[in-house]
Amino acid sequence: MFILCIKPICASAQYAPDASVDLGIGFGQMALGQSAISGTRAIGVTGERAFHTTEEDPTSEPVTGSLNFTSTPAVTEMVNRRIALWQSEDHPAMRTDIEEDIQSGRLQRYFADILHQYHYDSSNLADISTAFCISLWKIIHGRDMTPRQILSVRDQMRAFMVEDAELMQLSDSEKQGIGETFMLHSALALQGYEHRLQVRDTKALALFRKGLQINLAPQGPDISTLEVSNEGFLMRQ
Repeated sequence: MFILCIKPICASAQYAPDASVDLGIGFGQMALGQSAISGTRAIGVTGERAFHTTEEDPTSEPVTGSLNFTSTPAVTEMVNRRIALWQSEDHPAMRTDIEEDIQSGRLQRYFADILHQYHYDSSNLADISTAFCISLWKIIHGRDMTPRQILSVRDQMRAFMVEDAELMQLSDSEKQGIGETFMLHSALALQGYEHRLQVRDTKALALFRKGLQINLAPQGPDISTLEVSNEGFLMRQ
């Protein structure tokens, strides 16, 4: 089995892990088109708001739309192709192996198992985005959340995201594109993390964690300062 990890730090035995911390293409480059990119950026901003106390504006208009979406094979194919091309940029000779691994559905099943364990909905953008955030938090803090915390973080993120008109009014294909990109990035990040734990390379693990914040959550809060309670994420003072 070919083991992928986030470019250019690889957990495969086929080439050595690189010391670089450039782990991703960032929120602003992660989706299918300009509208989806805008939606991804909005998730970053919404995520940051979720960790601060806010007061409801009684004069605000209710937001219409939905965070749920219906998936199509065409969008999945497009996301898979974009991620495979990005993963193989620095290793063109491995492009076929990388494409086959992504197309095999192994990474998708890996993330689907996580959603199932969390009791999250695979057709809901808030649930997928929350699982993405929890995955990064787990890697950076080196521990799992409790089941109660996992459910509370989901409720917290949903509550804020349903107030974001830009997110709620994205098309199904845009929401699917963002969700499946987050899905693949989460799976790749967790595999890279698990590999570094197995080989006990503390220096590479520190670089890996730093790269996750810089490249996969550039618009969100500093994940290393986030605490989690039974009420969700809390920003450390």
